[in-house]
Amino acid sequence: MLSHSPEYRDHIIKEKGAFNIDVILSGHTHGGQIIFFGIAPITPEGSKSYLKSWYTKKNPKLYVSKGIKTSKIPIRFGVRAEIVETD
Repeated sequence: MLSHSPEYRDHIIKEKGAFNIDVILSGHTHGGQIIFFGIAPITPEGSKSYLKSWYTKKNPKLYVSKGIKTSKIPIRFGVRAEIVETD
């Protein structure tokens, strides 16, 4: 499933019912966009605690891409842009 905001994973877990969803692919967060000492001081609404990479402890699994651009603030610091390629 594609979901722009990773926070929707929590809603999908509650509401998925009969749907068989294995993986959710998401973005929106830009990886936190600005990271100091491993902490993102500002996160976009809709990201919750999901900023980047894989989240696999609950099903469906979630992958959050850092993407290649920025949001309202045109700066990236401590977060490299990424383009995800799958097999």
